[in-house]
Amino acid sequence: MLQADNLTVRYGLLPAVRNVSFTLSKGSLTALVGSNGAGKSTLLQALAGALPISAGTLRLNTADISKTGAAERNRLGIVLVPEGRRIFPELSVYENILMGAYLRRDGGVKADAAVWMNRLPWLKERKNQPAGSLSGGEQQMLAMARGLMAKPRLLLLDEPVMGLSPKMAAEIFSLIREINEQGVTVLLSGTEVGAGLTICRYGLGMASGELVAFGTLKDVLRHPELKSSYTGV
Repeated sequence: MLQADNLTVRYGLLPAVRNVSFTLSKGSLTALVGSNGAGKSTLLQALAGALPISAGTLRLNTADISKTGAAERNRLGIVLVPEGRRIFPELSVYENILMGAYLRRDGGVKADAAVWMNRLPWLKERKNQPAGSLSGGEQQMLAMARGLMAKPRLLLLDEPVMGLSPKMAAEIFSLIREINEQGVTVLLSGTEVGAGLTICRYGLGMASGELVAFGTLKDVLRHPELKSSYTGV
């Protein structure tokens, strides 16, 4: 589905991601692992088009999208739920959900919003509340519902359970599994996400801006530069 060949992403002259190559198969559920500063967020933002690719090639179903902007990648089905949720705190919960569909031109937006509020009923109960009044876990669920309103084919999740309680993290992982079982390809990053990471069959391991391991998640987490950061997996 998605193929990256020798991707490099720079901040000015400084390369934050260097010569990264991998393939994500359609319907796969993959963990992007590595310590803080390894380049995970930078890579996810580059895949979504939020950061420009300095060198290398990115293909979606064989089409070269290396120079395609973030809006067009969103239309093509590549959707990023960023680290830190980045909801609109002064807008209502419902307005935040609708914002995820701002590029859609079909007539199914309100129906899809109803689907996700019914799936996450406490969002429905709080639909008119300011989004900033929600707990951290509820805001993360809201951010995911907003991303799903874009009808992703590839969903990129940056640290989706960072700072959440074990109970809320388990709910997030359950939703991720459900989304993947519906046919959405998922790539999620994690630094120390514990046993919940085992929902992923495959792994990509990053260190110092480079891809140092790939394959099954179990094998990736055995890499010397990664295994000390991940416990309970």
